[in-house]
Amino acid sequence: MKTKRLVSMFLMVVIAIGIIFVPNNGLVIESSAFTARTSVPNVDNRYYIKTTHSNSRGERGLNECILGNSQRSAGDVMSNCVGYAWGRAYEIMGSRPTLSKNNASTFWGNTSDGYQRGQIPKVGAIVCWSGGSEGAGHVAVVESISSNGSQITISESSWSSYYWRTRTVSATNPAINSSYTFQGYIYLPITSSCTHSDVVNQTITYPSCTSSGTVARICLSCNVTLSTYETTGGHTPGKFSCMQCTMCGSNSLSRSCSTENPCTVHVSTPPPTCTHSDVVNRTITHPNCTQAGLVERICLDCNVTLSTYETSALGHSAGRIDCMQCVVCGTNSLLQSCSIDNPCTIHVSTLPLVTRDVVTELCSHCGQTKLIAVTRLMGEVVTERRAAKRSVDGSLLTPCSYSNRIN
Repeated sequence: MKTKRLVSMFLMVVIAIGIIFVPNNGLVIESSAFTARTSVPNVDNRYYIKTTHSNSRGERGLNECILGNSQRSAGDVMSNCVGYAWGRAYEIMGSRPTLSKNNASTFWGNTSDGYQRGQIPKVGAIVCWSGGSEGAGHVAVVESISSNGSQITISESSWSSYYWRTRTVSATNPAINSSYTFQGYIYLPITSSCTHSDVVNQTITYPSCTSSGTVARICLSCNVTLSTYETTGGHTPGKFSCMQCTMCGSNSLSRSCSTENPCTVHVSTPPPTCTHSDVVNRTITHPNCTQAGLVERICLDCNVTLSTYETSALGHSAGRIDCMQCVVCGTNSLLQSCSIDNPCTIHVSTLPLVTRDVVTELCSHCGQTKLIAVTRLMGEVVTERRAAKRSVDGSLLTPCSYSNRIN
């Protein structure tokens, strides 16, 4: 008797394990994370087989929509956008969806399904369009979102055009053709294991003068849109007359204003972002012999200091006669004095050592113009030699004992 009980208990455990771990052929009991579909569903995938039919393994289908137009096997709900989207929702969530099973045009208005709706894409969301050639609308599924949030990749099926495909479209207005009108996204409840530790803000639409913009908080790890918020717009008044908006040219502002009597728009609205197209350098402090100077880069349009940088110290400048003293600051910190026979390195590199010039001299006694050869050492006159025999025009001069110079 005891042995029979042990055998019975063993069999019950085996059966229980078999039930828990039996292959479910794609049936997800609980969706722990979203997985994008990148290929056509397998012909035996129960999510896309009608409940009245079974697959090749004898497993009953899970889809409650009508049969598709061009079936690969008996009970196939494709090709049909409604059957595919309904089955894909079941596949994503792991539980029966409450979406509409009628024409695609009824999905968006069927708010009794209990799912939230919006204009910002999320992975796993159902994309809805109204219209079409017969007014039946269209639905598809968001499989992925681009890193900047501007584009989405969707999977879809069609009654007559194609069996299944993926394509990438605009996130804000995913177009089919002119006969369809984008309605929005139906958000399916998806359980994710992501901790959302890498979240960024992505601009979906920019604000204008009359409408707000939209920003989405997107997790880069799982590519899921966590939340959205609006950014304010508004007219930007001109510098002198608030009656016209500098962005759109509208004359819808309340009144003109002045510096003494600014309008509320000028007071409350910050100026538009400056492009810093008119930038100049302005010296704050000049460099001296031992300290660097400071220069700032200023935008003349917005009067903002963009950056600052230092200019090198000038260093000491030696005098022409005595290099021991700086001619700028007067310090005696230079290395050595210099002379004609022993010039310093500063004089050799920066100043001509000896120059000779010819100047004219008008004698106040005899009225004759004489030539004088002047020799200078580092700018200082050393000798003057008068050419007493010839004048400027080369003619002989009358000897004169006076040598005073008045020119």
